[in-house]
Amino acid sequence: MAISFGKIKKIELKNYLINVLLIIVLFGAIYLLRNRFLKEVLVESPMTVRKARVDFNSLEKQKSFLEKLIPYSEIPEFEGAKGRENPFIPY
Repeated sequence: MAISFGKIKKIELKNYLINVLLIIVLFGAIYLLRNRFLKEVLVESPMTVRKARVDFNSLEKQKSFLEKLIPYSEIPEFEGAKGRENPFIPY
C-alpha cells in the first residue's frame, strides 16, 4: 500500500487550503468582534457648554476694598546655622 506522489501533493494541497481558510475565518472573526466590542460609545453630556464671560470692570467696582489691603513686608534673610548643603541626598 504505497502512497503515490500524486496523493501526497493532493493531501498537502488540501492541508494548505484548509490552513488558509482557517486563517481567513480567524481574521474575519477577530475583525467582527473588534468592531462589535471596541465600538466608540457616544455619550451625551448632561451639561451644556457656555461661553465664559470675564468682567474686567469688577476690579474698578472693588477699588475701595483693594485700597484697604496692606502689602507684605519683605522677608528678611535667614539668620542662624544652616543645615546640610543638599538635604535631598542620603547620609
